Amino acid sequence: MIQNASFSNSFIQNNYLHDSDWYGAYIFDCANLTVQNNICLNTDIGISIFISTNITVVNNTCSHGLCGILFSWSSLSTVNNNECHNNTLYGISISFSDYVNVSKNKLEKSGNALSFYSSDYATVISNYCKESIQGINYFYSTGGFIENNTWVNCDVGAEFSGIDESYIIDNYCYSNYKGLRIDNAHFSYIINNTSNRNILDGVRITKSSSSIFQNNTIKDNGRHGIYINNQNHMFDQPIEVIKNTCKNNSYGLHLEGVDSIFISNNTCADNFYGMYLEDSNFNTISYNVIIRSAEYGVSLDELSTWNKIHHNDFVDNNKKGTESGNSQGYDDGYNNRWYDSTSNEGNYWSNSKKNTEYLIDGSAENSDSYPFADPLAYVPTDDALMSFALFPFSLILIILTKNVKRRRIKR
Repeated sequence: MIQNASFSNSFIQNNYLHDSDWYGAYIFDCANLTVQNNICLNTDIGISIFISTNITVVNNTCSHGLCGILFSWSSLSTVNNNECHNNTLYGISISFSDYVNVSKNKLEKSGNALSFYSSDYATVISNYCKESIQGINYFYSTGGFIENNTWVNCDVGAEFSGIDESYIIDNYCYSNYKGLRIDNAHFSYIINNTSNRNILDGVRITKSSSSIFQNNTIKDNGRHGIYINNQNHMFDQPIEVIKNTCKNNSYGLHLEGVDSIFISNNTCADNFYGMYLEDSNFNTISYNVIIRSAEYGVSLDELSTWNKIHHNDFVDNNKKGTESGNSQGYDDGYNNRWYDSTSNEGNYWSNSKKNTEYLIDGSAENSDSYPFADPLAYVPTDDALMSFALFPFSLILIILTKNVKRRRIKR
């Protein structure tokens, strides 16, 4: 075991550290220290950094222990290009450590491949996490930037909980039991992620507010494409679900106990249900393309009220019909409106008759009084899904730039 205390401006490198019941390398109260090119094998904790600052951990291999690399109360540090595999609890664990850069690490066959707890303004880029209980868990942290990571063949691909002002962008989450899970997230941006071929849900969002979920691709998941749940009906400010593609899932989009969110410019194609609302009220579903659902394009249960559904394209949904009828929409709720009362414009229905209202199946006996005769948007084929631009991406880039500048100033 190597143990360094109160050192600065030094290196720990090129060591073979093995078969220890404690640590391979233990760093305490150090600054400006580099730990590189070491091998830690069969040690409880390969490399442990405790109450230190500006530590660089690079090009190490830590395997067959409890935890590969552990940071606690150690900020302004870098963890790059390490390999951690076959660790029982964690590949890399970061707790109570702010402004840590974790990038280009390869993490496999561990309890939690990559774990963050109460660590603000982390930068997590281009890590590959495979065959672990969780690809990443990221809890109770603010201002994180999580980009271009891969989480594959895990029990849970990625789980984010208790996060604020965070950016989850361009990540890949596929072939997990559960895909991307987001709980209690606020003022955050989940953009351009891919979550495909997960056994249960592609994306599960609970108890989150004031956030943008945009331009994500969610395909070939066993249960839900996107599932949003907030059983207390207490979103402070609505989240926006914009420009996502949900294809070939059991449910394209499922809302349960959700009020007052905006669902716009999404494509739901080839799902069993396009969109399904359960005990959800005052939501707006507009400017979406909902196509080739085996059952209804949009379905509202008996506890869903005061929802607005307008300016959508419904194409070839429920073609086989149900015992309730052949409509592409279903409504068992109360006072839901299938047109925009301001413009007196409804939706496009591929099986509607011109110049007549379009009847909606269900006990509400509702209808679209102002259906469009022609599609509102380009209707995607099997090989091409549409693209809209409702939320300006340039605005998001401005927000990201400001956030990076803020980090630099704080440093």
